Amino acid sequence: MPPLSWLILIALLSLGALLATWVWTLRRMVRHRTAELLAQRAQLKTLVRCIPDPVWLKDLNGVYLACNPPFQELFGLAESDLLGKRDHDFVETELADWFRLNDQRAVDANAPQMNEEWLALASTGQRRLFETIRSPVYDAQGRVIGVLGVARDITDRAQANEELENLRHHLQELVDARTTELAELAESLRSANIEQSAILDAATVGIGLVRNRVLQRCNRKAEEIFGAEPGYFNGKQTRLWYASDEDYAKGGPEVYAQIMRGETHAREQQLRRLDGRLFWARITARALEVDHPEKGMVGVLEDITQERETMDALRQAKEAAESAAKAKSQFLANMSHEIRTPMNAVIGLSQLVLRTELSPQQRDYLEKINDASEHLMSIINDILDISKIEAGKVDIDHSAFDLGKVLVNTCAQLVDKANSKSLEMIVDVAPDVPLHLMGDARRIGQILLNYGANAVKFTDTGSVTIVVRRQEGGDGAPPLLYCAVRDTGIGLSQAQQAGLFQSFQQADSSTTRKYGGTGLGLAISKSLAERMGGTVGVQSAPGQGSTFWFTVPLHVNAAAPASPLPPDLQGRIQGQLTRTESADEPAMAPESGLPLPAAAGSRILVVEDTAINRMLMDEILTQAGMVVEFAEDGQVAVAQVQTRPYDLVLMDMQMPVMDGIAATVAIRQLPGMGQLPIIAMTANAMAADCERCLASGMNDYISKPIMLDDLWVVLGRWLPSKD
Repeated sequence: MPPLSWLILIALLSLGALLATWVWTLRRMVRHRTAELLAQRAQLKTLVRCIPDPVWLKDLNGVYLACNPPFQELFGLAESDLLGKRDHDFVETELADWFRLNDQRAVDANAPQMNEEWLALASTGQRRLFETIRSPVYDAQGRVIGVLGVARDITDRAQANEELENLRHHLQELVDARTTELAELAESLRSANIEQSAILDAATVGIGLVRNRVLQRCNRKAEEIFGAEPGYFNGKQTRLWYASDEDYAKGGPEVYAQIMRGETHAREQQLRRLDGRLFWARITARALEVDHPEKGMVGVLEDITQERETMDALRQAKEAAESAAKAKSQFLANMSHEIRTPMNAVIGLSQLVLRTELSPQQRDYLEKINDASEHLMSIINDILDISKIEAGKVDIDHSAFDLGKVLVNTCAQLVDKANSKSLEMIVDVAPDVPLHLMGDARRIGQILLNYGANAVKFTDTGSVTIVVRRQEGGDGAPPLLYCAVRDTGIGLSQAQQAGLFQSFQQADSSTTRKYGGTGLGLAISKSLAERMGGTVGVQSAPGQGSTFWFTVPLHVNAAAPASPLPPDLQGRIQGQLTRTESADEPAMAPESGLPLPAAAGSRILVVEDTAINRMLMDEILTQAGMVVEFAEDGQVAVAQVQTRPYDLVLMDMQMPVMDGIAATVAIRQLPGMGQLPIIAMTANAMAADCERCLASGMNDYISKPIMLDDLWVVLGRWLPSKD
C-alpha cells in the first residue's frame, strides 16, 4: 500500500487537473459569451450609427457614453472628442446647463421628455431648431443608469403653416416610434407596425388600401365617416360606399387607368353612410407602385358636407346680394326716370318762361322754382353717383383738359349763390401750377363743386376761396395737384369731422335741419379722389371756418403749350361767369343761348310719348327757327323717316309700342339712314343706359331734364350747316 502522502499527492494532482479543466472550460464560455456580447454591441452600434438623427447616451453624471455620426457632425467633433466628456467641455456654459437641466427632468420624471432647442450647426454656423427626446435608461434591476437622447431638426416644420399641422402630428409619432426602436431593438418590426397604425388612426381624413375595388384596410377615421365599427370594411367591396350602381361606376376602369399611369385622381362625389344618409366627399387616390398594379392604391377620403353647405350658403348669399344689387339698380333707374320725366317739363318750362318779360315777383317765383328743381336733380344725381361708386361702375377718364376751364365752370355755378349771400368768391392759383393736364376734368370739377357748394351753404359772412397748388410727391413719387376750398363759415369740431366723407353723414342732426342735404357729396368726393389715385381731408375748428382739400396725381399734357390763367379768374370774382365749352363744341349765341343761325330751318323729328314734353320741345326748337315734327312712339317714327326728310331725330327711350332702342335699330336698317343723326333724350341716366343708346346706333345722348345750354351744344354738334 502506498504511503498516505502519495495518496494525498495523487488526490491533489487529480483535483488540480479537474480545476484546470474547469478553468479552461470557464474561460472558453467567457470568451464565447464575450464574443456574443461584442457582436450584439456591434449590431446595436451599427443600428444607432444608421439612424439619421443625432443620438447620444449619457450616464447620470452627464458623461457621454455613446453617440452616432449625426450627433458628431452637429457639434463638429469626433467621437473620441465626445466620449468620456461632459457638455461643459465643448459647448457654452449656458447651453451646457440647459442640456443638463433637460437630462435631469427626464430622470426625475422617470419618463421620456421632449424639448425644443436652438443649436448652431458647426459646419455653417446656421441656427436650427431641434426637437429632442430624452429617455431614462434602466439596468436589469430597473434602476435608472443614464439618459438616451434623440434629436430632430424641425426648423422647416416649425415654419410651416396650419396646413402642415397634421403632418407635424405624424412626425411627432415618428419621433416617438424611433425612440421605441432605440429602446426595443429586438422588436423593430412590431414598432414599425405600431407606428403605421398610429399614423393612420391619428389622421384627420379617411385612408384606405384598396385592391381591385376591395378594401384591404381602413383607418379609424374612414370607419367613423361611414358610421362603421372597427374592421367592418376589411375585405369588403367599395360598393358599400355608393348609393347606386351609377355612382359606383364613377370610380371604375377609367379612374384605375388614370391612377396606374402614375397620376393622382381627385373628384368630389356623394357617398352613402351605413345608415343610408348621403354626404359629400372629396376622394383622392394614387397607386402604391405604378409598376405593380397588383399592390393596389391608397385612397384618401374627406367629408366635405359642411364645406359644400358653406359654399352653397355663400353662393346663395352672393346670388341674393347680386339680386338685391340688381333690384337696387333697377329701382334707382326707375326712380331716376320717373322723376326726370316730369322734371324735364318743370325745368324746361321754367327756363322758357324766364326768357320772357316778367314782373319782379313772377321772376323771383320762377327762379325759386328753377333753383328748387335743380337742387332736386342734384340730389338724384348724388344718389345715382353713390350707387355707381358702390357697384364699382365708375369709370375714370384720362384725357387732355384745361384746368382753367374747370375752375371757370366751377365758379360759374357758385358765384350767383355767393353773391346772394354777399360772400367774396376768390380763386388762388399758384403761378407754378400747369393748366394743361391729363386726367378726368369732369370728376375734378365735381369734387370742387361739392366742396364749393358746401362752403357757400355753411358760410354766412366772409369769403369762399378756391386754392390750387402744385405739391411734391415725396420719396420720389410724382407730383400732386392740390385743390382746396377754404371758407369762413361755421367750422367743425373734431367729433363732427370724424363722421365726414361717409355716405349719408353730416356734421349733426341740427345741421341737417338748418341746411339740408343728403350727406352724399363728401362721400362721393372721397371715392372719386381715391379712384383717381388721390386722397381727401379737412382742416377745421368751430367758428374758424373749414378747408376741404383733395389731391390727385399731376399729369402734365406736354403736347399743349403753356398758358397763363385768365386774368379775370385769378383773385376776387364777382358778377356772372359762363361755363366754357371744349374746342370741339360750337359757339353759342351770346345772349339767348340759342344756336347760331346756321341751324335755323333744320327739320327735327321729336319722338316723345309725353304730351307736355312734346309741347316743351316744340316751343324750344320753334323759337330757335327750326321746323319740328313729332312721333308719339318708335313705330310711328320709323314710318315717318321713310316718307319725310329730316336733319336730326331726337329720340325718347321709354315709349309704348316700340321703344327708342328698337326704333333706332330699325331706322339704321333702312336704306340711306346710316348717316341720319339720332340723339337720345333719356330720363335713364345710368351709365349702362347711355352705353345702350350708343350701341344701338345713336350718335349722342342728352339726359332729362334737358338744360337749354346742353341741348344747344348737342344740336350744334350734329346739325348740318344751312349756309
